[in-house]
Amino acid sequence: MTYAITQLESKELARRSLSEQDKRIIYVELTEAGETLLQKIFPEYEAFLRHLFASLAEADALRFIEQLRHLERAVSDAAEDAPDGGSLPPIN
Repeated sequence: MTYAITQLESKELARRSLSEQDKRIIYVELTEAGETLLQKIFPEYEAFLRHLFASLAEADALRFIEQLRHLERAVSDAAEDAPDGGSLPPIN
């Protein structure tokens, strides 16, 4: 993740800032140029995803989406419960 954010920063597409309350927390946000690029490429990305999902039956696609939502909730809950304020351990 750090490498990807560094690359976005080097292209002035994103910026990092420290939390005022907890200096261990680093926020990342898109710059105006990053937002513009995202708006430009998102329709292509969406078309690509539609193409991928086209091969799935609707019921399978809905199950897949529900599993992704479940995974998102699990990751979010784990981050909230982490003793160090949201950092998760590395995946081995």
